[in-house]
Amino acid sequence: MATLAEDCDLSVFDHRSVQAKIDGIAAGLPPETRVERESDSTEIWIGAALAGAGLLLGSGFAWWWFQNRRTGF
Repeated sequence: MATLAEDCDLSVFDHRSVQAKIDGIAAGLPPETRVERESDSTEIWIGAALAGAGLLLGSGFAWWWFQNRRTGF
């Protein structure tokens, strides 16, 4: 919402109006269909895990390529 407000120049009144509509829609949903947003710490851990996996995969590929280059393949 904050990004939308900054990009589209929404007034505080418009921002509150949109948020009230979102809250009204969410309140009308059955509890089992509601999806809670991940916490910031969870998002950080997911990002760190993906970055670590990428580094591991990249270093493994670099090692494989270097070994093949040394043997003349």
